[in-house]
Amino acid sequence: MYVYGSAGEKTSPLWCEAFAQGSGGRVTYKCELKAGDVAVWGSPRLSNLIKQAQAEGRTWYYGDKAYFGRGVYYRCTRNAYMQTQLGHATPHRWEQLGLKIKPWRSGKRILVCPQSEAHFKHHGQDRGKWLEAVLAQLSQYTDRKVVVRDKSGTNAEQDFEQQLADVHAVVVFTSIAGVQATMHGVPCFATHECAASLVGDNDLANIEQPRRPDNREQLAWWLADNQWTLDEIRRGMAWQKLSNGEESGSQQMSSISLTG
Repeated sequence: MYVYGSAGEKTSPLWCEAFAQGSGGRVTYKCELKAGDVAVWGSPRLSNLIKQAQAEGRTWYYGDKAYFGRGVYYRCTRNAYMQTQLGHATPHRWEQLGLKIKPWRSGKRILVCPQSEAHFKHHGQDRGKWLEAVLAQLSQYTDRKVVVRDKSGTNAEQDFEQQLADVHAVVVFTSIAGVQATMHGVPCFATHECAASLVGDNDLANIEQPRRPDNREQLAWWLADNQWTLDEIRRGMAWQKLSNGEESGSQQMSSISLTG
């Protein structure tokens, strides 16, 4: 198996070297698909490799930023971009993070969290059109103030908790921000299938009565159980879990209609 990365990026070579060592694979920084299974770091430059692997029915592994504890942990999945199916896990790894699930709360504003244009293009979507459709639907169903998240800056992840102040609900495409919001007690709407779909809603017509499910603990345990440090990845912990034949979720993000 080859592990594909981007040499010019900061994290990509670190993850690729670790995953290759843990899985017995070989690292390449050439954007050319070789024979066999595929492991790819989540870089827009490498998105076509994933599409080709999907089209050819190959098994593919994906690495990207963590669900929780970014910069220390990294999520790894098999035949999926993230976990979209809830499995069984103990609270051990979640408790190691030292995080708490906050009670559900109310707010006045709605926070829309679009991802990059490159991310939308990889999933066959247009960022501008998605945002336009979301804002149009929200205007039909609520009079609340709608704020579009600005993710720029070096402290974007740290700033997110502050941006959730007085927020009634967040709306995401496939962003992990949806999961993080729910852990802070803010309901989530996800327009495409993603990890946040497991605790959120997909119908913006329900924006005034968002879901507040009681399974956040199970989701937190499961996601924490499916992310690893570079040392753990290097020692084969991620590979051992991923190579047991279980799928991580959908091969491609399922589209949820935004038409009202």
